This record gives sequence, C-alpha cells and structure tokens, in this order.
Amino acid sequence: MNFPTISIDLTFFTNILNELARQSNPFAAGWLLLKLGGWVPLLILTYIGVKYLYMDYIVTRWYGKIKFVLLAIDIPKGNEQTPKAVENIFSHFYGMKSSINWKQKYIHGKVQIVTSMEIVSRGGDIQFYIRTPLKYRDLVEAAIYSQYPDAEITEAEDYAKSFPKKFPSEKYEMFGCDFKMENDFIFPIRTYPQFEHGLSAEFKDPMSLILEAMGRVRKDETFAIQILLIPASDFWRKAAAQKVKKLLGKVPPSKPGIVGRTAGMLGEMAEYAVSGGIKTEGEKAKDNDMFKMLAMSPGERKVIEGIEMKISKVGFPCKLRFIQISPIEGFSTKYAMVKGFLKQFAVLGSNAFASIIKTMPRGDYWWQRMARPRKQTTLTNAYANRDPVPGGPVYVLNIEELATLWHFPVIEVKAPKVRRTEAKRAEPPRGLPIR
Repeated sequence: MNFPTISIDLTFFTNILNELARQSNPFAAGWLLLKLGGWVPLLILTYIGVKYLYMDYIVTRWYGKIKFVLLAIDIPKGNEQTPKAVENIFSHFYGMKSSINWKQKYIHGKVQIVTSMEIVSRGGDIQFYIRTPLKYRDLVEAAIYSQYPDAEITEAEDYAKSFPKKFPSEKYEMFGCDFKMENDFIFPIRTYPQFEHGLSAEFKDPMSLILEAMGRVRKDETFAIQILLIPASDFWRKAAAQKVKKLLGKVPPSKPGIVGRTAGMLGEMAEYAVSGGIKTEGEKAKDNDMFKMLAMSPGERKVIEGIEMKISKVGFPCKLRFIQISPIEGFSTKYAMVKGFLKQFAVLGSNAFASIIKTMPRGDYWWQRMARPRKQTTLTNAYANRDPVPGGPVYVLNIEELATLWHFPVIEVKAPKVRRTEAKRAEPPRGLPIR
C-alpha cells in the first residue's frame, strides 16, 4: 500500500546560506539579509520599541500632573464593626473608575489612577493610611464616615519621602518583596467569613498577627504593608465564568446531522410518552449541571462555589507589597512574620499568596549580593511612588478579599499601639453663627 508523502523544498534557504557564506564582512551579510526580507521583523521590533517608549513618556507626563493626598485614619476605641464595613467602603471606591477614549489614551496618556491602602508601623506606632487622588478625597472620606461615623481622618505628610532614594545606604538597611497569586487570580483566597468560629460565631481577626508584629518594631524602623488597587472594568468576570463552565465540563454543542436530528426527535417522543412532557434546553442543562455538581468531591464543589462568590462582588486589579527599612545596626528582617500572616489566607486547591523572588533583595550568594542594591532601590522607589508596574503583573481581588487583608482591628484585638481616636466626632450645633 502506497502512503502519500510530503516533500519540502529547502533550496531557497540553502541559497541564502550560501550567499551569506560568500560575503566578505558582516556588514555585507547584514545588508543581504535586509534585502531578502529581514527588514520586516526589524520594522516590527522597531515599532514595538518606539510605541513602548512613546506610551511610557505620555503616561508619565499625564500621571505627573495628578495631585495626591495621604489620609491618616483613626478609628475610636471599642470598634465593634467587622470587616464587612470595610468591604462596603471598598465598594464605593469603584466610583473612581473613569472612562478612557482613544484620544485620551494614545494622545494624552490617560490611565486609571492607583489608590494605595497602607498599614505602617514607625517605631512601633501603627497607622492606617489611604493615598488617593485629591479629586477623590471627598469620595473616600464619605465612604469611611458612612461606616465609621466617629472616625478621625486627617491629611498627613507622606512618610515615604524620608526613605533613602538609593542603596546601599550609609545608615539604613532594607528588605521587602512583592507578592503574587499561586494560582489563577479567579480562584479566591480565604476571606473573613471563614475566620468565624462555627459554634460561637466569634470572629478570630487575622489582622491580630501582623499588628502584634508591627507593634514590636524598633525605634527609627519602618515596617509597612501596601495594597495598590486600580479601578477597572469587569473583564475578569467573563474569564471566571468560562472557568466555571470548564470545571463543570461544559463544551459548545456541535450541530447534529440528519441521523442525529432524527434520533433526537425519537428520543423526545419517547420522553413525552413516559413523562408527559418535553424538557427545554435550559432545563436539560440545569439537570446536567446538578448531576455534575453531585458527582464532584466536596473540595471541587467548594472551589466552584468560591469562584462564583468572587465574581458576585466588585473586584480591583491589585498589587500586594511589603517593605522594611531600619538602621543597619541590629537589622533583622520581618519577612517571616509577613509570610506567616499571608499563609492564613491560603486555601488548598484554590489560591494563596507567594513571594515574587526576583523582587527580593537577598544576599546568600555572590550574584545575589551584586544585584541586592539595585533591587533595594527599585522596590523602595516603587513603594514610595505607589507604582504597581515593577515586580510582576497585577491580579484581581474582590472587595471581600481586600477587606480581609486590610481592615481596622475589631474590639477583641489587643493592639495597644494602633492609632485610635479618644473622642467621638460631633457636628456643630444648628444655627451656630459663623463669621
């Protein structure tokens, strides 16, 4: 039996190699390559490079005109609010999203503006901060007062301005890193409802660990956790919905042929004779989904339920980062405490946080020590500028996940060094004369 054969003529490429071999110098060989079509990939690479430099220039120029404000937030002692209140605050932040047309993006360089949520310990005094564009200050304050009427919000000087601009530094040592998601970001982490005791419904605040660690910071030392969030569209929800369909084994149905349509009609007639009715396509799909859900293990069902929970709420592209700057003498990294804090939110088979090793200024080997000052400088400046670009891609966290990672401590948390207000905020009496 003769099988068909496929032959490939390589004469063209052989001739090119022979011509290149006959060239007297590399410039002549390069010119020959350009004439034979090498200019096409060169043109594409040039276009990509020029576009990147152009976009970087116009975005930097536009972003540099934005005025920001750093707000220090103090909550009264005896706070009985749960992270649900902070979740409601984050839902208001979606109002920061602005529409961007073609002209604004490619001519003016407009992008979505980053808001930064920070927990900072300086010398053991812990402060909650929000850095936001000045034009959104009223939105942020209104969102906080709606949940915490007695909160005290004040404009603060940016503490990050005191950070060294370049390493190595004569006085300070630095350590930190960015964090990523171990799995696709559509898979959720463990959130605050899962920290409630099943019987007593007592909330075990996951913030207690990191606040206790921050309270132990030495004098002249800064230990900070930063969450950058960017208002964006709900593009990620479609991807998550497709993932759920894939996990359920849903595939686009193929169109049946004549035999298939005939068999389908006979099947529907038999179904009508037995059950007295024919199920619609929606009813059949629902029954099929129910069967597949029942056939899954409890862990698989929880994963799907978790994804559906995540896409049911507003989400933001985010970047999680920690930084520690302290005097060289007696420096001891707090990385283990941050890693332990984030480990609480890991869910087997779903998601967890992991360090981005390339952002970490380690010094175990000589090649790491060579790159250490550069990494320290890059990470410190990225933190101070609230820049989500260095380190790695952003990932989506919904408002429930954000409130789990960043919320004011509940009344049961004994963190004496967290800044709190001593008195309640009161409005002036009505009719008070104002000069």
